[in-house]
Amino acid sequence: MASALEQVAWPAAVCDSQGGLWLACRSFVADDTPQPPALTIQVATSWTRLQPRVVAEGPHLSPPALVLDRLNPAGEVVRVAWLAGPGGSEGVRVAAVAADPTPGPSPSQGGAPDLETVPDETGHVGRLGLVGATDSAGVAWLAWQTVTGRGGTIQVSRREADGWTPPETVSDPAQPASEPCLAADLQGNLWVGWTGFTGSGFRLTLRRRLASGVWEEAVTTGETDAIDLEPSLDVDAQGRVYAAWKRVAGRWGTLAGARLNEDTQVYLRVYDPARQVWTNLGDSDGRVPLPSTGRSGSIAGRETLATWAPPLAPRVLVDAEGGVRLLFRRFRDLHPVYDWGHDLYATTWTPDGWTEPMLVSHTAGFPEAQHLALRMADGGVAVVYQYSHQPPTYWHCPDDHTDTIIGHSGIAVTRQMWGGKLPTVRKIGPARAENLQPGTPDLSGSLTEPPSTVTLSAAKSLSSHHRDASPAASSMRRTMQHDMYSVLGNEMCFFGDLHNHSNLSTDMVNKDGGLRDHYRFGRDFVGYDFYALTDHVEESGPAGWLDSLDMADAFTRAGGFVAWYALEWTNRIPADGRGSLQDTCVFCADREAAWTVRHLARQIPDGSRLLPRLDQAGLRGRVFIIRHFHGGRGYGLDLDEPCNQFMAQAGPGVEPVIELVQMRGPCLPIYQALLSRGVRRGVIGGTDHGRPGGRVFVNGTTGIWSPALTREALFQAVGRRRTFATNGARLALDFGVGDTPMGGETTASGPVHLRGFVVGTQPVRQVTVYRDGEAWQTLAPNTPRVELDLTDTPARGEHYYWLHAVQDAEQGQAYPGEGWSSPLWVMVE
Repeated sequence: MASALEQVAWPAAVCDSQGGLWLACRSFVADDTPQPPALTIQVATSWTRLQPRVVAEGPHLSPPALVLDRLNPAGEVVRVAWLAGPGGSEGVRVAAVAADPTPGPSPSQGGAPDLETVPDETGHVGRLGLVGATDSAGVAWLAWQTVTGRGGTIQVSRREADGWTPPETVSDPAQPASEPCLAADLQGNLWVGWTGFTGSGFRLTLRRRLASGVWEEAVTTGETDAIDLEPSLDVDAQGRVYAAWKRVAGRWGTLAGARLNEDTQVYLRVYDPARQVWTNLGDSDGRVPLPSTGRSGSIAGRETLATWAPPLAPRVLVDAEGGVRLLFRRFRDLHPVYDWGHDLYATTWTPDGWTEPMLVSHTAGFPEAQHLALRMADGGVAVVYQYSHQPPTYWHCPDDHTDTIIGHSGIAVTRQMWGGKLPTVRKIGPARAENLQPGTPDLSGSLTEPPSTVTLSAAKSLSSHHRDASPAASSMRRTMQHDMYSVLGNEMCFFGDLHNHSNLSTDMVNKDGGLRDHYRFGRDFVGYDFYALTDHVEESGPAGWLDSLDMADAFTRAGGFVAWYALEWTNRIPADGRGSLQDTCVFCADREAAWTVRHLARQIPDGSRLLPRLDQAGLRGRVFIIRHFHGGRGYGLDLDEPCNQFMAQAGPGVEPVIELVQMRGPCLPIYQALLSRGVRRGVIGGTDHGRPGGRVFVNGTTGIWSPALTREALFQAVGRRRTFATNGARLALDFGVGDTPMGGETTASGPVHLRGFVVGTQPVRQVTVYRDGEAWQTLAPNTPRVELDLTDTPARGEHYYWLHAVQDAEQGQAYPGEGWSSPLWVMVE
């Protein structure tokens, strides 16, 4: 079993005026311990044979950006920038580095570089997507996304003689914006691009800063309903802007294909600012005609389905004569478990059209290979990308003999001449002596020279370790939420999805989108208040888990949106020679608990042994383990199985609620059986993967009654069972007996007076009140809001009540909206 995994990832690159290539990356060594890794930002340059220098160390460092500052008073200098703090909350840091024949000491050894901070009075906000560029006057620029409440803005800063300027906001604050990109023309102007949410889609937006310092009005591609993501910019010698992006189908995140679907296409259009018009290089609408790669295959040996390889993350580069090169990623699946990831391809625009895509990478990227291209001083092209070692490194879980791919990652540099083959590949990976020898990667004949390898290692750190304006698409839900309070009078209703997967989960990696895609889908496109990505812990590498936590921190803003710390873990309890299996979703209250839980859950597949370890680690009350049911199919439906018996005995402090509904449908019989056995659990809803088949509902949704929209408040509300589940409809339910609300326990010395309400987005056709598992009262109101005021005189003893409501179908749905409340338990004396 590997004791440490070296991770060199998220490359940045820049070419200086002398032709030297500079690289930067975020790196760490992940030991098999419950503590988070110590991160470093490293820089290397071809002037020093790519030997790395550590310029930053700390627990929270974003992927870096590199930018060339040619106006530095002491001479040209390369500046390395990163975002500090959880989710970039502590602002932008910049270090200056110079070509030096020796790597130099690390910051903890007294070798800290010239460190600067971009002045920012925004406060504790999320920041992500840091990029850099240098304009033709030699001025260094940085841009990033600032997350505030439910939105986001694009901000920029430039390096002047006395330091960095305060951030300027260049996007419309009323339109959530993300994914900034930069490009400079030869006339001293700077272009900033981003994707902005229009209320019904995401649209590419460009804005130019003239050399005079004046910002022009923003321009867009015009479409408002399209879903355009992952933009890239470059500018030719005539000042025309080349913009490339991916466009996904309108069913993005809602039907087969989840957040990435088989209809994903790459677009490239050219904007001429002199004529203020867009033109196309591709077909009539700008689409790049890339060949289809659909085929059938088995994903992780679990299901047979259509395996698609949509083009992702296009990067455009233009030469001095107007030639265009386009890089993009595609999913690869040569083996269902041990050889999958993303390959990098390149295609070139010629007068005859687009060339056949050529494979560029020499190993698969895992799971989202980052890549970029830049012009060299001699007219050539350097392609920099993240890769995974082949064969990969596996992490062995000793109890159930499960090997999981999470292997070492590194950075490769491919040196190309324009329009030519691939003359040289340089591998920049974990520090081992054998990596200094030539390797022999196979690119099916596309290499003309053997690759050479240099070292950029994941060295261990030497230091010790108000709600914004809502998008128009969700205005109905927002109004309902603010006008509606709980039966207690001090809680609001918040909606979200507590069970989803990104492409960090291997079994649907080609169907489920990336981390950023998920949060934008949930927050902007659907209008959720909270969202949980529950990627499989057995498949969770340290780099992926780090990125998952960082992205959750960046998107979480009190009062605006909450991204949970969560994962999926399979409980395996051996019994009578066979294994009892039960998938669970695990939710953590804080980041420290999240690191510990991931470590323990990877080592211990047996819940009866995991729970004592969680108690020893002091995590009782900071972790919920919630059963994940599969509707009417699969395992987990037998209450007498050891896993279900264990979870029932673990108690509501460990499992306050269960997943009642997801895209496979509701699991009502098993829930009713649990209640009849005296198991006290509330209910939640989730979606799970975006499978092309087996769907009953488009998604499942959880409603939470909470006094505040914060991670802490929502976690506590789930612990109190202040939850209900729906099949995706924004249908809210709440009720109470006396001063005890839904999810609680109380006593009554006489008649039970039940009061509450159901609020639908469509007319509510039926409300059924259940007592002890049997329908007790049925109402047919046919109105959007239903008030409940009922009195029961049950026999002495314990009873429980819960609600089921049905409303008309919401727009675009083929089935009625349904909601299920958590129960309320009453002891009648």
